[in-house]
Amino acid sequence: MLQNPKTKKGLSLIEVVLYSAILIIAMSLLIYTFERISVSYGRVKSSKAIEESATYAIDRMAREINSGTSIDVAASTLGSTPGRLFLYTIDENNASSTSEFYLSGQTLHIKVAGVDQGPLNVSGARVTSLIFRSIDTTQTKGIKIEMVIESATGTSYLSKNFYDTMVLRGTNK
Repeated sequence: MLQNPKTKKGLSLIEVVLYSAILIIAMSLLIYTFERISVSYGRVKSSKAIEESATYAIDRMAREINSGTSIDVAASTLGSTPGRLFLYTIDENNASSTSEFYLSGQTLHIKVAGVDQGPLNVSGARVTSLIFRSIDTTQTKGIKIEMVIESATGTSYLSKNFYDTMVLRGTNK
């Protein structure tokens, strides 16, 4: 039996080049998509660390400031960073106590009755600025908090500013 010499067996050079180009484009799109997902994951992780740190720190500061009766201005650093806030407070048993907020490096700490209670920000988040401002009116006293928290994961870097104002419960007249 004779074979037709025009019968194809295999791929031509043009077909191989075309299929290779299609494969390279598909792989490039796949690598680009994976890289974008990685960057997005880093941003989400950084944002989560910042938000968790801010929520926990501000909630704890609000609880302590609201139970405060007065501010020890001499022991506090007000109006500049790194701020330090020293409060005279009343605990849940109506006993006098103290609370102190301060930065150790880039970690926000609290001391209650002179005992360090540990960090208020989660690992992966840094408090880069902490400013306490005293608010003193004829009716009440309060504290304004300005805080900057940063986080970096891989190539993703985020920084957010947080502000809050709290009134010392023991100063309402």
